[in-house]
Amino acid sequence: MAKDTETAARNEAFLRQLETQRLNKPCNRIIDLRGKVAGECQAYTFGERIHYLDDRAYLLTKQLLARFDGRYTTGVYESLLKALKMLDQQQKQTSLDNDTNKEILHQDPVQPQYISFDHILQRQERRVVYTSPIDLNIADVLYHASTIDITSRAIRITLRRAHTIEQGDNVSVTFSGFNELNSQTNDSDISVNLLTKVAYKVAQIDHNEQYTYAILVRNRDDNIAVTDWFDNWTQQQTNPAHADINDSIFNLASRYYLRLFSRSLNMPLVWLSTENDPDAIKALHLSLNDDKLIEYLTDASHQIDFTLLPINKVMQSGEAHLVVVYKTNNSLKSITVPRSKPYLIGKILNWHRQQPHSYLLLLQSAQQPFDPKIFDDDLAFISHLDPNYAKVFTNRLYSITQTISIIDLSASCLNISSPNTFNEHELTLYKTANPAQKLLPVPTSFKHQIQRKRQRFFINTPVKAHLGQVVFNAPTIDFSKDGLSLQIDEDITIPLDSRITIDFTRWQNQTNKHDLTGISYSVKSKTSLPKGQIRLGLQRLSHLSPISLNQFFESIIERNKDKLAVNNRDLIADKEAAIYRKLLPATIATIPFYLGVDANQKRILQAIATTQFNHAKQYDSFWLTFAKMATALSKIIRNQLVENNRDIRFGLYCYKNKAKQNDWLMATDFDFSYS
Repeated sequence: MAKDTETAARNEAFLRQLETQRLNKPCNRIIDLRGKVAGECQAYTFGERIHYLDDRAYLLTKQLLARFDGRYTTGVYESLLKALKMLDQQQKQTSLDNDTNKEILHQDPVQPQYISFDHILQRQERRVVYTSPIDLNIADVLYHASTIDITSRAIRITLRRAHTIEQGDNVSVTFSGFNELNSQTNDSDISVNLLTKVAYKVAQIDHNEQYTYAILVRNRDDNIAVTDWFDNWTQQQTNPAHADINDSIFNLASRYYLRLFSRSLNMPLVWLSTENDPDAIKALHLSLNDDKLIEYLTDASHQIDFTLLPINKVMQSGEAHLVVVYKTNNSLKSITVPRSKPYLIGKILNWHRQQPHSYLLLLQSAQQPFDPKIFDDDLAFISHLDPNYAKVFTNRLYSITQTISIIDLSASCLNISSPNTFNEHELTLYKTANPAQKLLPVPTSFKHQIQRKRQRFFINTPVKAHLGQVVFNAPTIDFSKDGLSLQIDEDITIPLDSRITIDFTRWQNQTNKHDLTGISYSVKSKTSLPKGQIRLGLQRLSHLSPISLNQFFESIIERNKDKLAVNNRDLIADKEAAIYRKLLPATIATIPFYLGVDANQKRILQAIATTQFNHAKQYDSFWLTFAKMATALSKIIRNQLVENNRDIRFGLYCYKNKAKQNDWLMATDFDFSYS
């Protein structure tokens, strides 16, 4: 038995010796990877033969040659091929789709695009889209690459798949394309030397199967002459085709999506100062879809009864609260609980379900930083029109420290039941007790946008208005040749775009040359005013009036223009809305998403808005699942629009599958049966 073991050991040692001798024999095979790998292959000489290797194969060969004392042997050849095969298998297992070539705005039916609301791209240098060949050196490896775009301190490049360049590597770049152009100038010697072996650092690098994309940056102070050369060169590139406007496109898209969100904002937004301020509410934004809620919360003095909402409690704690506002014995009451208390949430949801008519509201706060430098131009514009009001408005902005969103959840959560509900003691314990604010700001809307072709002047004159069988008297607030505004009681129901006729009673008594009765106007805007009043904006249908009447209205303005005060409230209101819209992203804890259609006219999840507070990017697996519901959601919205042409509200319930980390289960209110 011992002899057999000894013999086996001798045989094994003999075979190892033969294998070592075989691996150490000189190799006559040429390694040619051209056409077999994605990377660029360079010619290298070793073993008295010319080989063609990419960067990865070359570095592996260097290590193998060092192991075999600098000799090109069979062991070097076989080890290299084995290592390359193993690396290729690993790359296939871990490779991910690369989106480097995607447009700054793109449509992807699987992966929706994130649009930042609170991050604006601001470039410090002009970026020029320009393709030019460069030579890139790292250690003793040479790469041939091409620029995509250029600034004074950075270049974005592409090259065939590179395996050994990593983020943070220091490289030297020779601008061979620029050197060839500069060789034709008088100072060619200086230019060629200037743009040769310029030091850069790899700031970002991405790969796909065929190409590598990298961003290289340099220190502007390393070589002032190089910086000056690129500064001059970028300024000379006046061709619009060379201008990189991706940052402008992205910012424009962000503002566009934000404007869509603000104009369709379906929750009241309260802008607040500090809890110690007795008049803490500084501004209030409403949407057209808030009519029923606001009407429900309005008290006898025609103001929103904020004593029903836990404004101060949310301000002090910063914690979101659920509120149920309900009616009992013809009076409104409300109860409120913190959102962080699940057992109370179950009770308040059950209480909401038991009420014949109630509202379930979520109040959540967000800190509101204010940087006046951002709004210098907007505030200067307002100051030019009305200096006194500009001071008041600026002070109001400085005082705002946070916002509270009031989200109506009344139509949701109806399928969530709880065996528990509030008893009489708990109704008293969780009763909302918020101090009243004597003077509330006039509510405004982000959708408020006036486009006047003519200046309006403050003119107060009595008129008689006719809307069908309804007749009422009202004073004008302002007037122009083509329009006017009235102040009326909110009890008078006048739909937008309805036609109304006006009799100018006082002016008619002063002239008999023109008939100033029955003049047709169209209702273009309605704005709430204090004390149960509404401001009605009217546009005159001048094409229905005789030319002489049009000339009469124009002559009134021209004769008295020097005596009249211009009403610039439309311009000021638009600037105010623009300022609040810029402040809006800091308040958004909800996640706006946008449905669109792809090139094949199929519904897709087009974009998702991200903010610092909504953390939308944390739920990537959720959005991948949610994108599959785009068609179903569009169908629900379309059907609901047929039934209710303005306000659409329904619940979307999402559950993460614990068994499968990236799997989500989703359902809407319409997937359940209401009890």
